[in-house]
Amino acid sequence: MLSLSFALVFGQGQRFRRGATDTSAVPVQIVVTAKASTGRELPPLSHADLSVVLDEANRPVTECVALQDDSAGLELYVLIDEKVKPAATAGFDELRRFVSSQAAATAVGIAYMHNGEAEIVLTPTKDLARAAKALRLPSGNTSFLANPFNSLSALINGWSTGAARREVVVVTDGVDTFGDIGAASTYLENAIQDAQRAGVQVFSIYAPGTGDAADSRVLNSRWPGLPGTAR
Repeated sequence: MLSLSFALVFGQGQRFRRGATDTSAVPVQIVVTAKASTGRELPPLSHADLSVVLDEANRPVTECVALQDDSAGLELYVLIDEKVKPAATAGFDELRRFVSSQAAATAVGIAYMHNGEAEIVLTPTKDLARAAKALRLPSGNTSFLANPFNSLSALINGWSTGAARREVVVVTDGVDTFGDIGAASTYLENAIQDAQRAGVQVFSIYAPGTGDAADSRVLNSRWPGLPGTAR
């Protein structure tokens, strides 16, 4: 089966944005994958071939870019919660292998959560060995008050646009130390809106910290776990 990913840009009402009330359109970018049946070639696609329905309303697709050749580049950040327990991070060897196995067109960056911010220890680089080496075990220090959702928003909002695709792998227990917990968390919703507006795909990996595996349900209900990883 042949498949190809595309970046789509379409308009959505501003009422879906934080604090907005009118319905004028703002551009949103998402990545979709088109698949062809076995033995068939995938035909060329343009924005005219696609439609987006959001909240029971058609949204205009203004651009469709095939993510191949010059547009195949991916910037990927690994964002790690500093309060994750070091003794529970045996999976970090797997995470290093994941970083090292990325395609040549992928640039990987490493960041850690501190006090609701994202401390970038390595900006995206195509030197995958260097990126894998930059990974370190978290301290497990809960005094950092690492709100995972604020840290994710900080990373996304400070991320300069460049590559056609941008993704984040978040390693966290999903616990908001500010106490705003649950599926209705304001900080979580803000992070989701920031990711959607910036066209950043987010994947989550559960790692024990101050909470337990039940806390990962909030993350996994909104962002998929990374394929092939424990969560």
